Amino acid sequence: MIDLQYLNQSYKQTGGLCVMACYGLILEYYSKSTYPIGQFYNEYLSHFNPDQAILDWARSTGVCYPSPNNNENSICAHYHHECIKTYSGIRGLQFVKMLHVSDFLDQLQYCKIVSSEFDTKPLPRNVTDALRPDLASGGLAIVIIPEHAILIGFDPAMRQYFIRDPLTTQIVYEDFLGSNEISEYLLFRE
Repeated sequence: MIDLQYLNQSYKQTGGLCVMACYGLILEYYSKSTYPIGQFYNEYLSHFNPDQAILDWARSTGVCYPSPNNNENSICAHYHHECIKTYSGIRGLQFVKMLHVSDFLDQLQYCKIVSSEFDTKPLPRNVTDALRPDLASGGLAIVIIPEHAILIGFDPAMRQYFIRDPLTTQIVYEDFLGSNEISEYLLFRE
């Protein structure tokens, strides 16, 4: 069952990296806050070390505007470069799934991916509704809606579904699955 005391409610993204922010929040949650999102960002950058060419590419395409003092925008630049250039248009959550399965930062010790779907158009309602039992029993999912990613889950204490948008610091109780155009998801469990 989800225990919201471990879901970071103070972090707010500053760069254009909502997918990676959601992933970092999930790792922090399942690690019981022993692997904070800032540590994930630092280790990501140490591991991938995006060079100046990637940062310049991101700036020239407008996907983000990285600077040496902004880890989030540097991660954004690397993430988009990998999805668009290196893997020729791979879906954003497909890239996260590749990273997670590769265990590049020893993150499999915290959680695993139990299901996923990737598309360019909204998924059928029966596909997104199939997430409900896993969310109700302790899963968290990153979902992609048009131009944005958020984290969704189920709070057993409130007996309600919730969203955690990395652009804000709050938990919003909403049955997001039934009201939005989700085109991709990654479902995580401990």
